[in-house]
Parts: sequence; structure tokens; C-alpha cells
Amino acid sequence: MQQQLLQYGSFIYLFIFYKNNRTLNVNAPNVITKKESIFSVVKKILYVAAPISLSAILSSINKNIDSTTVVRGLSNFMSEAEAKIQYGILSGKVDTLTSLPLSFNIAFATALVPAISFARAKNDMSTANKRVGFSVLVTILIGLPCTAGMFVFAEQILKLLFPAQAAGATLLQISSIAIIFTVLAQTINGALQGLGKVMVPAIAFSVRSCC
Repeated sequence: MQQQLLQYGSFIYLFIFYKNNRTLNVNAPNVITKKESIFSVVKKILYVAAPISLSAILSSINKNIDSTTVVRGLSNFMSEAEAKIQYGILSGKVDTLTSLPLSFNIAFATALVPAISFARAKNDMSTANKRVGFSVLVTILIGLPCTAGMFVFAEQILKLLFPAQAAGATLLQISSIAIIFTVLAQTINGALQGLGKVMVPAIAFSVRSCC
């Protein structure tokens, strides 16, 4: 209930802010006004939104596919009941822990899109390159300690957070190796979207899903 009230309040604030500030100051320097048709605006929005939405959809589909394929693959080496237990550990505990660094890094990846788009619109590629380099550096500083920490202290972390069900240290160690690559992929996706290459991440994600 509290979250819904915050969402409603945020919407009302943004709507009032838009109503009060939607007039463009045409006397401001370096401002170019250009009228476009509704069809042209919608086309541009879809060109950006569709690939990003496709990546999110494929991510959800992959999780549903994994629930079947992972258990089926593990069943070749163990009983089906044990395979389901291992998948439950993977999807319940391990994925939750390895997703924490991604939730911190997504802020940098999201902020990178408008920052690079603004620099690109001004043809200031030097600034764009500096922002990409800084974001990649911060991403590495986030990802590497998380990868090393979860790999070295996997058993201790699980015992601390799940004292009654601490199994899954090996799975956490294996999954932790992917953290650094996943957070770097987030940042690179944001950089590519800011540079206007929105189809590249979507195509790469589609190829990965098919494989």
C-alpha cells in the first residue's frame, strides 16, 4: 500500500512539473526548435523502446526455460528430486545473492544513457568517451570485490544468511564468476544505447538466448 501511494505521489509530482515547465524557452542560446509529426515521434520512440523491451522480455523467457532445461540436464547425473533441489538452491539463494551487485550497478548503466546521448548530440565524443571509461572503471570496482568475496566466502555467506539451509556453496562460487561479466555487460549496454546503437544489445541478447 505504501509503495502504491509513493508511485501515485511521484506521478502527480511529475505531471504538475510537466504542466508548469513544458514551455520551451526559444530565446535560450543553442536551442533549435523543429516541428515533427506525431508519427515521426512515435517511430523514434519505438525504435529505442522496442529493442530495450525485447531484452527484458527475453530475460524473463530465459528464466522460464531454465526452470525446465536445467532440471532436465541435471536429471542425467542425479535423481529428478535432487535435480529440483539443486535448481531451487540456484534460483532461490544463489541468483538472489549474485543479483545484488547488478542492482547497484544498474544505476550507473541507466545514468550513462542520457549522459552519453547529450554528449553525442553536441558532437562531444571526448566527453562521451570519458564518461564511458569512468563508468566501466566504477563497474569493475563494484564487480571484482563482489566476485572475489562470494567466491572465497561462499560457505560463510550462506551460513550467515541461511543458517538452517546453508547448502549451495559450490553453486555460489561458480555463479559468482559471472558477476563481473554481467555488470560489465550492463554498463556496455547503457553505453551502446546512449550512442544510438540500441539494436546491438538486443541482437546480442537474442543470439545468447538462442544458444
